[in-house]
Amino acid sequence: MVQDFTITASPTSVTVNAGSAGTSTITITALNGFAGVVSLTTNSTSCTVSPTSVTGSGSATLSCTFASGPTIHVGVTGTSGSLSHSVTVTYNVVDFTITASPTSVNVNVNSAGTSSITVTGQNGFAGVVSLVTNTTASCTVSPTSVTGSGSATLSCTFTSTGNKHVLVTGTSGTASPTIVTINAGTAGTSTITITAVNGFAGVVSLTTNSTSCTLSPTSVTGSGSSTLSCTFAGAGTFHVGVTGSSGSLSHSVTVTFVVQDFTIAASPTSVTVNAGSAGTSTITITALNGFAGVVNLVTNTTASCTVSPTSVTGSGSATLSCTFTTGSTVHVGVTGTSGSLSHSVTVTYNIVNFTITATPTIVTVNAGTAGTSTITITAVNGFTGVVSLTTNSTSCTISPTSVTGSGSATLSCTIAAASTVHIGVTGTSGSLSHSVTVTYVVQDFTIAASPTSVNVNINSAGTSSITVTGLNGFAGVVSLVTNTTASCTVSPTSVTGSGSATLSCTFTSTGAKHLSVTGTSGTLSHSVTVTFNVQDFTITASPTSVTVNAGSAGTSTITITAVNGFAGVVTLATNSTSCTVSPPSVTGSGSSTLSCTFAAAGTVHVGVTGTSGSLSHSVTVTFVVQDFTITASPTAVTVNVGAAGTSAITVTGLNGFAGVVALTTNSTSCTVSPTSVTGSGSATLSCTFAAVSTVHVGVTGTSGSLSHSTTVTYTVQDFTVTASPTSVNVNVNAAGISTRPTLRLPALSHQPVSLAPVARPYHAPSHQLATGTYR
Repeated sequence: MVQDFTITASPTSVTVNAGSAGTSTITITALNGFAGVVSLTTNSTSCTVSPTSVTGSGSATLSCTFASGPTIHVGVTGTSGSLSHSVTVTYNVVDFTITASPTSVNVNVNSAGTSSITVTGQNGFAGVVSLVTNTTASCTVSPTSVTGSGSATLSCTFTSTGNKHVLVTGTSGTASPTIVTINAGTAGTSTITITAVNGFAGVVSLTTNSTSCTLSPTSVTGSGSSTLSCTFAGAGTFHVGVTGSSGSLSHSVTVTFVVQDFTIAASPTSVTVNAGSAGTSTITITALNGFAGVVNLVTNTTASCTVSPTSVTGSGSATLSCTFTTGSTVHVGVTGTSGSLSHSVTVTYNIVNFTITATPTIVTVNAGTAGTSTITITAVNGFTGVVSLTTNSTSCTISPTSVTGSGSATLSCTIAAASTVHIGVTGTSGSLSHSVTVTYVVQDFTIAASPTSVNVNINSAGTSSITVTGLNGFAGVVSLVTNTTASCTVSPTSVTGSGSATLSCTFTSTGAKHLSVTGTSGTLSHSVTVTFNVQDFTITASPTSVTVNAGSAGTSTITITAVNGFAGVVTLATNSTSCTVSPPSVTGSGSSTLSCTFAAAGTVHVGVTGTSGSLSHSVTVTFVVQDFTITASPTAVTVNVGAAGTSAITVTGLNGFAGVVALTTNSTSCTVSPTSVTGSGSATLSCTFAAVSTVHVGVTGTSGSLSHSTTVTYTVQDFTVTASPTSVNVNVNAAGISTRPTLRLPALSHQPVSLAPVARPYHAPSHQLATGTYR
């Protein structure tokens, strides 16, 4: 806090008679608690200051006596440490001259001789000059006084001759000063001097014609002085007469009191201003009756108001500027002080304002939905301005956008995402600006799926957990639906606040199925997509028809093909105990070998089933099992030794058998012709045996791994023939005779035996059987 002091003089202009003391009150005013000692000095040796110092605030008297004028500026300086301030008091030293014309008058005895006595005021002298002559018995002066400047006539009548030296004295020093300049309400003094003439020793009673004045003492004996003290309430020029009376003697002197003052006025005296804005009024100081003092201006509300400038000399103006933060009616006093003078004026400040409130101040609303709050403007102290309403959020609107005086508007905010948003609404009217905050608790929920991709087998239920998470305190009921109600269900169908449900889907066809689950709560709606990768596998056989010989393994490749990323283990099984599948399982995609061996010809439908969990697919492989039969007809052949015996070997293809059947026999005595048959057909077994016997001839038909045999039994017959003698001697051309030959046939033979002669080599003679049949 900066401390200082001010120095002022009252009055600042003193009119005083030459040779008389003129005074002015020097006032020291402390600022901001100043309490230092202020030393007072003057720049004139004709002046004194008493006291010579003042502590903090106080006053001293400057007293100056000048022998001559005209105008003297006396400076008084107050010093306290480094602080130094000065004030100037102007002394108007007034006087007058007196002349006579003529100064020498020739006149007859007992006749009146006259001379013009001229009084000339100097430097504005306006006092009353009393004119007296030292020869009152013979002379008169008329008039006996002149005010300021003027003339009078000295008239003398002498009864004797001679040179008579007549002295006319002009006196304006019976009162000193004769002109007193003072402030209204302040006592101004003049010294009234009674001067005895020619040994006068009477008691002179002193009276004044003004009730505003006193004399002290009220009487003087012979010569002496008294103090005239006058205090006038208002400004004006007052001519105060003081009369000294002693018996029949009566003399008067006039003291002119120039009573100065000032008025203080404000314009306007009532200021309507917005809270927080400066409202001004012009403070006018008007000098009265020549007042030229320094008027210090202060206000009773220093916290809110300033006056600039803080002082005015004589007449002038200053500006009162006040800024109040709240609406009310404040009476601000401005006081002008100059010495003992103090006047005040009051300026009434009608501080208008408005308040802004919101109801409610907390709005809970779903994301994407408009939430509203009522904004209320309330006029304070008669406020009638237009309040423009704005918000700091582009997500909000205010309707209406302005209110006059008091009224309301609606704040409507739609915020897209869950959050807590503090929305400021500002009301502005000129320099007034007030804000209110509305907190929007924007709630929402999220919906998520886990997993978002589900691998599931066709016709099996695949599930995903649907999680609803409330945001920012959301506690609404979220209804859950799916876009594929034929294949999917959601359970439960609603969640309150946060929670989870299960999406279960079963699909009858493979592929990527994009399922959306939508959660809805009022205007809120969010969806999540779950992709169901519906998987399967196919099972195929290649070939699907296998032609195989009975007893031989026939194979088909069983192929498992994954559909839509299927990666399960497919277990393979067959419905036939004559078959095996290797490997017995395939992971994802792959192949296995079906191997079947059937003992007999036929068409066998073998099913291979692939199973993976609930998935099961089958494929059928038809095994055409082929074979052939081999038969002989006849199966028993009776044949003579050395003769070929035949049997028809018949090969019959079974189940479409078309192979080449190679025919062989186990006997070197036999041949099969042809040696092979394709599919079905016949061949001839021909056997020739050299000796009687029963021979079981096997004929084997072979086709690849197939081999079948049939047996033909050969009964080989023969007979013996004997002759006796076995040697006959006979002549040429003569008959030779031998005993009838004996034919011996095999036992149990009922076949006819043909006999024929056989040429045999004989040494001689030769015998021949007769042609014929022998039994």
